[in-house]
Order: sequence, then C-alpha cells, then structure tokens
Amino acid sequence: MTTVTRATRVTRTTESTYEPVTGNVRPGVRIGVDVGSVRVGIAASDVGATVVLPVATLPRDGATVAAIVALVRERSAVEVVVGLPLGLAGREGPAAASVRAFAGELAAATAPVPLRLVDERFSTASATGELQPSRGRPGRSSAAGSGRGRPRRGGLHVDSRTLRGVVDQQAAAVILRTALARESGTGSPAGEVVSVPGSTA
Repeated sequence: MTTVTRATRVTRTTESTYEPVTGNVRPGVRIGVDVGSVRVGIAASDVGATVVLPVATLPRDGATVAAIVALVRERSAVEVVVGLPLGLAGREGPAAASVRAFAGELAAATAPVPLRLVDERFSTASATGELQPSRGRPGRSSAAGSGRGRPRRGGLHVDSRTLRGVVDQQAAAVILRTALARESGTGSPAGEVVSVPGSTA
C-alpha cells in the first residue's frame, strides 16, 4: 500500500482502465510526475514497466519534493519521469522554466535515481478525455438534490476541486505511459536526463 503522508490535502484515485505497455522496455518501477503551478500529479508503473496507474495529487509547496522522494524510496523506483510543458511549436516558455527548476530540485533529491524530462504536450487534454466516459452517463438520473450538472466518477458526483486533482494524477499517468511507449517503440529511453552536479549517473 502506498502512503504519502502530508499535512495538506492529498487527492487519490484507485480507478483505471489503462492499456498495458508492451515491447522492449527496461524493467523497474517508474514514477511519473505532472507539475502544475498549484498541484503535482503522481503516477507509477509496476516493476515490469507494463502497467501505469495514478497514485496521488499533492499540493505544490515546500514539502512536495520530500513526498515524492519518499514515494521513490518506498517503491524502489529506478527512474522518475517529469512532463515538460512545451508550446505547440516545441518552444519552452515560463511554464517549462518553472518545471525545469522543480525538476532540478527533485533530481538532486532523488539522486542517484535518475530523472528524465519528457514532452508532455496534450497530456492534460488526453487525461481529461480519458475521464469523459464517467461524466454524464446515459440512463443516470440528474434529479434535483443529486448535484445536477456536476461531473461523475463511478456514478458518484464529485466537486470541481476533486476533479482537478484526479485530472492531475491522470495526466501524470499519461506522461509516464507515453514515455514507456516511446521506449518500447524505439528501444531508447524518452526525453532528457536532468544532470545533477557531482552525480555520476
């Protein structure tokens, strides 16, 4: 069981319909990270690096790096994969600069476990799309008192704050699954390794 101990609110999900990654991928648990300005979504693979599941959504604050490091150690992860938000033309803007700064701090804390930055364009849109089938399912009542118009997960109404947290960890899962699929298809790890001063990794 995963335990991410925080004094601040952590949103979790246990539902998933992910397809497994197949092909020639290095074994070992990977941790996927979707870094936002307010929240950080976390996902993880199994030890065979074939199945990716969402894990938690953390507030982005001074304790976030330590919480991720604890998860890396708890699961004996061999790599951390962080999404890098690029523009449609592949250029980096302020959001990418913020993620690079966060990734640099996290890489130093997780060393010698390597951290890779991968292109995360469209990950949030993809994550939101994967959640769409559970919203407004036909045949379910929206009578007064049932939370008309609010999104559903598993037939239950959820508020917008909870949904945003779910999307964050789902986006982390999309980032990690995409990175593993690229490795499966090319035989090489996706993205770029974040260098850590003094590290030989």
